[in-house]
Amino acid sequence: MKHFYIIFLVIFSIFFLEQLSLANTQVGGIINSDTTWTSTSSPYSLTSNVQVAYGSTLTINEGVVINGNNHNIKIWGDFIVKGSDNSKIIFNNTNIVPAGNTSPDESYNMDIQFVEINGIV
Repeated sequence: MKHFYIIFLVIFSIFFLEQLSLANTQVGGIINSDTTWTSTSSPYSLTSNVQVAYGSTLTINEGVVINGNNHNIKIWGDFIVKGSDNSKIIFNNTNIVPAGNTSPDESYNMDIQFVEINGIV
């Protein structure tokens, strides 16, 4: 009986830890403060368009997967996307839009490195 409990505990622990590693962070709307998307909270699923507001920065770390679900990421502020050769950032069905600004005093910045883009851009 003791072995049964140990086996049950091991199987339960494996299942529980696997569920923890399957994060699915849902995002949408306006990002109006500096925000970082990390691999530990990946994948990120867009539930609506995402807008990076002027004066704000969205940083996406290496290894992150973004499932855009055919939504846009509109850049009014800063968009820092830095994957690595060994750990790319993956965009699935995501439209990245440099939205521009209406004033010469407001600028946006896009720095995109080591990404894989599948679907719309």
